[in-house]
Amino acid sequence: MAWPERGPEVGRWLRLLQFLGIPTRGEQLDLPIRAVEQHRYRELATVHDLKRYRYVCLHPGARLSSRRWPPERFAKVGDWLAEQGFSVVLTGATAERDIAARVIASMRQPAISWARPI
Repeated sequence: MAWPERGPEVGRWLRLLQFLGIPTRGEQLDLPIRAVEQHRYRELATVHDLKRYRYVCLHPGARLSSRRWPPERFAKVGDWLAEQGFSVVLTGATAERDIAARVIASMRQPAISWARPI
């Protein structure tokens, strides 16, 4: 099979599965949450006083720099969300700490960084 260079990534991977004879079940993503992850979330939500349905996670990182939005734009979105009453949480891997820090430094409103192993 020739790898499709264009189109949504999910669609390209689904075409590969179909090519291999593996049945697909639509484009929806299933992200099961394990008990240990639920426990860790509750700990972090308590420490940071996060209220259910009142926080938003922003993930400014991407493996390819060509797929990254500038940190200042994430900061504008984060500020707007904070002005709407949401707590803003920046997420990312250890390698994305600097990007998350630049977003927070560009924001006028407070934000939390979880851009590290948690």
